[in-house]
Amino acid sequence: MKLRVIGWADYDDDLPEGDNGWAARNAIIDEIRAHGYEFSGWHHQEGAAATPVLNDGRKYCYSRRGWGDVMAEAHGLMGPMDYARYAFAFGEDRSKCPKRTPFCPEAETDLAETYEREVSEEDLARAEEGGIAFSEYEYLRYLYTGDTLVLTSHGSRTAYRVKGAHREHNREKEPAFLLIVSLEKL
Repeated sequence: MKLRVIGWADYDDDLPEGDNGWAARNAIIDEIRAHGYEFSGWHHQEGAAATPVLNDGRKYCYSRRGWGDVMAEAHGLMGPMDYARYAFAFGEDRSKCPKRTPFCPEAETDLAETYEREVSEEDLARAEEGGIAFSEYEYLRYLYTGDTLVLTSHGSRTAYRVKGAHREHNREKEPAFLLIVSLEKL
């Protein structure tokens, strides 16, 4: 999905809410990194202009711990309890919080994208059954419901509509994360 943050609203502003999926989370993380934002889940819920609004016209609201997890990942903290650093109020430095800026929350349309990946014959067979997992997901950070995923293997090309995508932690071994994608053949 071609998602990006277009502004910051209050948690209680009258805007439709997004579903906090994988692609939206990554768009928010990229915005936090780009501007050096650093504020708590408490501020996300209770402060001014601390709830991201994406170009799909939706605000993205998280629990305090959920926002703490987003903020921790944005700052490279990926441990199981790292979210706690950002979940609750810790005396925010207002210079590290977003500023209220005028924005138009009207939804953009045609946000779907097409991604192409070379896969093994085994992975192609799994995709035919409705799903596939990727251990390398940097290229697929914005892959989400409604996108098209074209899989190629030994000269064949098959297009699938993405029905869903989420990341699963795998703390037991490398890679630490897997991107799990459910598919339907086009």
